[in-house]
Amino acid sequence: MTEVHPNLFVGSQVDYEYESQHPDFFFVHVVKEAPALWRRVRAAWLDHPQEFVQLRANRLLVRWRDSPVYGALYCCKQASDFIHCCLDHDRKVLLYSYRGRSLAPSIALIYMARFNKLANRTFDLAEIEFRKCYPDYAPRAGFREFLWMYWPALMGRNETPIN
Repeated sequence: MTEVHPNLFVGSQVDYEYESQHPDFFFVHVVKEAPALWRRVRAAWLDHPQEFVQLRANRLLVRWRDSPVYGALYCCKQASDFIHCCLDHDRKVLLYSYRGRSLAPSIALIYMARFNKLANRTFDLAEIEFRKCYPDYAPRAGFREFLWMYWPALMGRNETPIN
């Protein structure tokens, strides 16, 4: 578990299991595939906002999809707004994914860039700066390409990528 910004930690499932009972933490769990809860209700909840993001007490569950059509932009906005709100109230946030190398750190990078905690003009600049505070950052090639392609939209600039 690494603190990438004051009170913002990035880690893995193991870190979550260690910290999960800590009352001062808020958690953002990022998954690529649907956990059992989403699979059970998927048919009934297609196109419902909770298909991608669910808030439960001090936990935000985010199901990542690599397409803005399927909610990636919505997920990023919801996750970064949740993190921002927690940090504004001096709460600790653990942002975690299974291995803590791609999904969770990417959401941390997006949050930090959206709220001007690091350079955000281009994805490449933000990534270089983010690697200084989280050297284990290792997004998969397709995921990194998605972030690069949709960076302006992820930053709220409403620019459409050229396909």
